[in-house]
Amino acid sequence: SLLLIYAIGLAIIVGVIVVGLKETSNRITSLAETANRLAEGEIGAGFKADKTQDQLGAASNALAGIADTMKVQLDIAAQLAQGNLSSPISPLSDKDQMGNSLLAIQKSVGQLLDYLVMMPELVEKKEYVNRSCEQEMAGDYKAAVVSLNQAMDTVTANMEYYLAILDALPYRITTIDTDMNMVFVNKILEDLMKMTGTASQREEIRGVPCNSCNLEMCHTEDCGVKALNAGGDRLNELGYSEHSFEFRDRYYRMDTMNLINKKGEKIGYVDVSHDTTPMMSVNNYRRNAVARLADNLHRLSEGN
Repeated sequence: SLLLIYAIGLAIIVGVIVVGLKETSNRITSLAETANRLAEGEIGAGFKADKTQDQLGAASNALAGIADTMKVQLDIAAQLAQGNLSSPISPLSDKDQMGNSLLAIQKSVGQLLDYLVMMPELVEKKEYVNRSCEQEMAGDYKAAVVSLNQAMDTVTANMEYYLAILDALPYRITTIDTDMNMVFVNKILEDLMKMTGTASQREEIRGVPCNSCNLEMCHTEDCGVKALNAGGDRLNELGYSEHSFEFRDRYYRMDTMNLINKKGEKIGYVDVSHDTTPMMSVNNYRRNAVARLADNLHRLSEGN
């Protein structure tokens, strides 16, 4: 009977060991499956930590913590990919390389975006580029800003070149939008505006109605734009309108033509004023001379 008791006890012990090993094996298998799912990038599904207070339970808690952290970082990365830079990023510690890297990405992309948003303001101020941004960036972000600044340098160089051409012309040039508001005048007309007190600089005329110049053709059918739009015999052989007028004891001719973009669409008008005083002076002299000659011949015919 004693032997039977020993046999039963041994069987119980073996059974407990087998059951314990089976449970341990299942827990290890579960941890392995969890680790494999994380390795494959399957982060969306939650992982339940083992509540036991042993080493396997600690390993399970660690894997669950890794999964939770990766889930948070995945969400942040997804928002960054969608262009949402407002989500706060809080690395777990200085040693949290992934968290700190995501924070660095957010900061770099934010700086690049801030620079792009600032571009219209720079253009309005005629500054166009901000070289300090190049020093604040690194790597490909810096290369992108440098390339952007180089592109702006090329654009502004071409713009300033063409502006210099317009400013060098001895004609007064005005561009007008389709709402009959002035957009641009060249330097010779800007100087005239300064002299007459119309504006202290040409930027001030942007958006001002063109008829505020109060030339003799303004508010009449002789307005260059009205004549151009009327068409027919109001146009010359080149297809634009022209009108002669006097201003400050000098003679001028204003030519008005359509401003056309690359798509062939009319986006405004261009007025070009020529000073015809020398030619008109010669014509007036000839006209007066012919009148005097005709008068003298008439007198001679009368014996005077």
